[in-house]
Amino acid sequence: MEKLKEIDIEIKFGYAIIKGEYYEWSSKSGKPYLKLVDKQKVEKKIEMTKKIADKLKDNLDAHKVLTESIVKLPSSDLKKLYHMLFEVKKKYKVITREHHCVDMKIGNYILPIVN
Repeated sequence: MEKLKEIDIEIKFGYAIIKGEYYEWSSKSGKPYLKLVDKQKVEKKIEMTKKIADKLKDNLDAHKVLTESIVKLPSSDLKKLYHMLFEVKKKYKVITREHHCVDMKIGNYILPIVN
């Protein structure tokens, strides 16, 4: 059996980036693979997407988005998150992370926002 070489893969906006080249996830006959895509088209698409997001972000109701995300949590996770935010005196850091989905990391807890 042939041994595969280790490579660094960065995931950004749903694309895999390997040595500066963009790949998208695909499948053929049920087997997943990475398909090379035009770097300039992807970068233009990302640039356009960021401009659209900048234009629309002021009209986004963050409270509604977070409420919808939180209400989908199982009761055990909801109780854990509530406990961490309101009952524990320990400091926590909240960050929004982006990758194949958007989520928010609150301490060690990860709240999925977009799947």
